[in-house]
Amino acid sequence: MAEAAMRIGDYEVVQTIRTGGMAVIHKAWDPKLERFVALKEIANHLRNDAVALKVFDREAKLLAQVRDNHIVAIHHVLEQDDQSYLVMEFVEGQTLGEVIAKSRMPPERGEDILQDILAGLKVIHEEGILHRDLKPANILLDGKGTAKISDFGIAERTEDEALPMNFGSVKYMAPELYRTGDSKEKLPVDPRSDIYALGIIAYEMLLGENVFKAECQKFYPTETEIQKSEIPTRWINWHMDPQLNFRPLAEVDPQIPDGLSKIVERMTRKDLQQRYQNVDAIITDLNSLQTLEGKEAEESDPDRTVPVDRTRGRHVEDSRGVSRTQRPSDNRKGEKSKSNLRLYVLGTVSIVIFAVLVLLSVHKRHSGPVEVKIIAVPNVQVNVDEHNVGQTGEDGLLTRALAPGRHHIL
Repeated sequence: MAEAAMRIGDYEVVQTIRTGGMAVIHKAWDPKLERFVALKEIANHLRNDAVALKVFDREAKLLAQVRDNHIVAIHHVLEQDDQSYLVMEFVEGQTLGEVIAKSRMPPERGEDILQDILAGLKVIHEEGILHRDLKPANILLDGKGTAKISDFGIAERTEDEALPMNFGSVKYMAPELYRTGDSKEKLPVDPRSDIYALGIIAYEMLLGENVFKAECQKFYPTETEIQKSEIPTRWINWHMDPQLNFRPLAEVDPQIPDGLSKIVERMTRKDLQQRYQNVDAIITDLNSLQTLEGKEAEESDPDRTVPVDRTRGRHVEDSRGVSRTQRPSDNRKGEKSKSNLRLYVLGTVSIVIFAVLVLLSVHKRHSGPVEVKIIAVPNVQVNVDEHNVGQTGEDGLLTRALAPGRHHIL
C-alpha cells in the first residue's frame, strides 16, 4: 500500500494495485478532473535497463495509436525526477484471471467476453500491432462487465525488431514462438500468435482454473518454473508436436456448445495455416453461433420476450432468469401481433354496423312508411390492447344498441 500523502505530479496516489516483473501500477486521484487514473512506472530494478526502458517507451506510443472501448486508454506521459509515468484510464473492477479463479464462466457469458476482446484485438491488429502478452491477468472487466485489453508492455509493430524469447507469458505463447537453442533468438511477429493466446484464454475461462490445470498438468510448466522463467522440455516437446492437441471443450464438458468448442479448437491449432488467419473470421463464426443459439432458445420457449439490444446479439436474462440471445426481430413480432389485433377489432365493428343497417332496411320494407330515428350512443369508447378487447359506454349501451332486434324505433 502506497503512502496516502505520496504525490506524483498533480496526482494523489491512493494505493499500489499491481506489482509485476516489469512495472508497478498505482491508483491515483486526479484533483483537476476529479477522477481516478492508473499511474504505471517501470520497476525499480529495470530503471537502468536499456531494453526495458525501450519497451516502456514503446508501450506509450503504441497505446496512443489505438482507441476503442475494449482497450485501456492512455491519457499522457508524465515525467518526474528522471522517471516516466504512463497516466492511463483506471478500470474499476476485476481482472478476468481473478474471476476465473473463483468459478468457471458460463458459455453464454464466455461468448460475450470473447466478443469484447476480439473487438479490441481487431483494432490493435488493424493498426499493425501485435499484443504478444494476452492472458487473463491482462483482461480487465469494468463495473458493467465489459472486457478491456490492458498491458501493452511487450507489444510491437509488425515491422519492429522482434523482442527476445524470454519476454512473454509461457502458458499463453503460441508454438511458433518456441525455438530450440539460444533463448535470445529473434522471433517472428504474427497476429495469429495473439489468436492462439486468446484461444487458451477461452479454454481456461470456459473450463475454470482447476479443470484447466487438470487437463494440462502433464505438459504445462509448474508455477515455480514459470516464476523462474524456465521453459521445461516437456512443454516445448508438446508444443512442437502437431499430433498433440488440447481435448475439445465439448468433450471435456458436454454442457459447452459444440459450435463454441470448434471455434476455440481452431484458435488453438498449432499449424499456422489451420488456425484462424484473422480476427474477423472468428467474429463472423461467433456471430453465426450466437444467432443460431438465439433461434434454438426461441423455439424451445417461444412465449419468452425480453428487451432487445439492437447493437449486437448479447445474451441477457429474462424475467425468469433464463439466458438467451436478443435479436432485433423479437420486438417486431410483438408489434405485428398488435397490428393484427387492431385489424380484427375494426373488422368486427364494421360487420356489426352492416348487420344493423340490413335489419333497418328489412323492417322498413315490411312496415310501410315510418319515421325512423336511431338513438345516439353517447360516450362510446373502444379499448384495444393485446390482452382485452371490449366495448364500453354508459351502462353498456353500445352492446345493447347494436344487438340484433334491439334497435329503437320512435
